[in-house]
Amino acid sequence: MMTWLPRDEVPASRLTIWLHPSIPLIFAFDDAVLRPSDPARIERMMEHVVARGELVLDQLP
Repeated sequence: MMTWLPRDEVPASRLTIWLHPSIPLIFAFDDAVLRPSDPARIERMMEHVVARGELVLDQLP
């Protein structure tokens, strides 16, 4: 992944892209601040991936 930090024209934003030729994925954020990750939430997400073989975000507890 590659992230661009805020520009002078749009100081409260950032752009992150996934660099892979077969996966054109772009995340645009209104806030330039990178929030810390919640290890417990990531662990629950990984458990769902292992149990189901996929991650459905709107079904997470």
